[in-house]
Amino acid sequence: MIKITKYQKSNSTNPKKKDDYLRIRVRGIDGAWKPFTIAYSATSSQIEKLQDVASEIVRKRDLVNEKFTFDLDNRIQKEIGSWKVRSLFVKAGLLHSVEDMDYSFESVRVGMESFQKKRADKGEITLQTFGKRKDVLVVFQAFLDEVYGSGVDVRSIDRSYIRKFINWRLYDRKVKGVDGEWIDRTVSKSTVQSEKKWISLMFEVLVEEKVIENNPCSKVSIDVASEDERKAVLPYDLLAQIEVFLEATTSDDRRGWYIYWMLTRWLGCRKNESLQLQWKDVYFNAIGGQGAINMPAPKTKKQGTVHRRYPMMTGTGWERVDCGLREALQDEYKRQRPAKTDYVVQGILNLHKSNRKDVNWKFKNPSTTMERLIIDAGFAPWAKLMQNLRVTRENELTRHAKWRPEAIHALIGHSRSTYDSNYKVITDDDYMSVEEESYDAWSLMDELFLYYAPSYAPKFSTKGLKYARKTASVRMPVARNREKISISA
Repeated sequence: MIKITKYQKSNSTNPKKKDDYLRIRVRGIDGAWKPFTIAYSATSSQIEKLQDVASEIVRKRDLVNEKFTFDLDNRIQKEIGSWKVRSLFVKAGLLHSVEDMDYSFESVRVGMESFQKKRADKGEITLQTFGKRKDVLVVFQAFLDEVYGSGVDVRSIDRSYIRKFINWRLYDRKVKGVDGEWIDRTVSKSTVQSEKKWISLMFEVLVEEKVIENNPCSKVSIDVASEDERKAVLPYDLLAQIEVFLEATTSDDRRGWYIYWMLTRWLGCRKNESLQLQWKDVYFNAIGGQGAINMPAPKTKKQGTVHRRYPMMTGTGWERVDCGLREALQDEYKRQRPAKTDYVVQGILNLHKSNRKDVNWKFKNPSTTMERLIIDAGFAPWAKLMQNLRVTRENELTRHAKWRPEAIHALIGHSRSTYDSNYKVITDDDYMSVEEESYDAWSLMDELFLYYAPSYAPKFSTKGLKYARKTASVRMPVARNREKISISA
C-alpha cells in the first residue's frame, strides 16, 4: 500500500505562514506506515496523477518484478517532472536514482514496443504499422548486438551508428539458412530508407523526453532511386525478348519465375501481389472468354479494397495490349493440377512473414533473382525492376487500350492524381504515330556485353554487378554476333 498526500505546517521562522509539503506514506510488511516528506507545492490533480504513477510502480516492482516499460518511464518523466518530487520517490524506495536508470537500447526498445502496442489497441495506428515498427527495432538491435555487443547505451548512439546500420543492411548482413550455410540477407535502398524513418521516429520520442539531445538519424541520407529512375518506360520489344528467354529457359522447378514475370509484366501489379494469388481467384472463361483475375491487394485492404479485378488481356485485338497471359496460366494449371487454394506462382517465396523462419532465403527475393534472369537474357537491368514494369504497363494501356482512363487506373491500383505525379511519362513517341516507336536500337555495354535501351540508364545491385561480371564471358560471343544487327523495338 502507498498513499500520496499534501499538507501544510507552520513556517519555523514565521508561524503565521504555512509551508506546502508533499508526503508519501509506504505501508511495510509489519503493517506500519512509514512517511517520507519534502517541501513542495502540488495541486489536487497532480496528487492524483502521482498516486496513479506510484501505484503502477509498486505493481510492476512487487507483482511483476520486471524493468519498467518505456510507457511507464514516459509517465514517470512526465508526471513527476521536478527533481524534488523524484528525490522523494527515491527516498521512499519507489525509484532508483537517475544514475541507476536502464538506458540500454534493449530496454528502450521493449518499452517503445509496449507504448506502440497500446496505441494500436486504441486504434491510433494500425496493427500493420505496429508490426513494421516492432520489426525494424528488432533488426536494429540485432545490428547493435552484432557490431557493438549487447547492452548498448541508447545515449551513446550517434550518426556513425546509423551509417553503419545502413551499410550493414545494404551489403553486410547474413543469416543462417536451414542447411547451416550463411546467406546474404541484404535489402534494397528503399527498404532501408523506410527503416531509417521508423528508427528516427523512436529517437524523436527520446529527444522529446530529454533522454538524448539530438536525433542521430538527422542529416543521414540514402541514395535511393530518383523520380526519373522511377518513371523509366521500357521498350516493348526489350520486354518481349526477356519473356521469350524466360519461357524457353525456365525448367519445371523454376517455372514460377516465368509465371511471375507474366503476371507482373502484363497486369502491372505490385511485385508482392502476384505471389499471393491463388487459383480460386483465376477465372479462365470470364469477361466473354478473355479471362479474369481477382488479384489480392494487401496495400489497399485497409481501405476496403481486398482485390482488384483484372482482365487477362487475351483476344482484345489491340496491339501492345493483347498478350499470352491466359494461355500461360492455362498451361501452368495443367502442369500443377492444383487445389483451389494453391498459389499460382510456385517456387518463389510467397509465404507470410510468420512462416519464413525455416525458409532458405537463397534465390528467394523476387527483385534480385529477376535481376539475374534479365542479365542471363543478355540485358542490363534498370533501376526499379518492378516499379518500372508498372509504369511501362500503365503507359502502354493509356496509349494503346480503348478503355476509359478510370478503368486503367483501377487496374494498376491508384488514383488519377497518383498517375499524374508518379506514372505519367511523356516521351518522343507521344509526338509520333503510336505505331512508330522511337526506340529503334539499343546500346551495348562493352565490359559486360549487355544491351540496354536509351530510355533508361543501366543500374545494378551490388550482387547483380558481381553476377554480371562473373558471367560476362558467356555472353561475349552472343553480343558480338548481335552488334551487326539493328534490334528494332
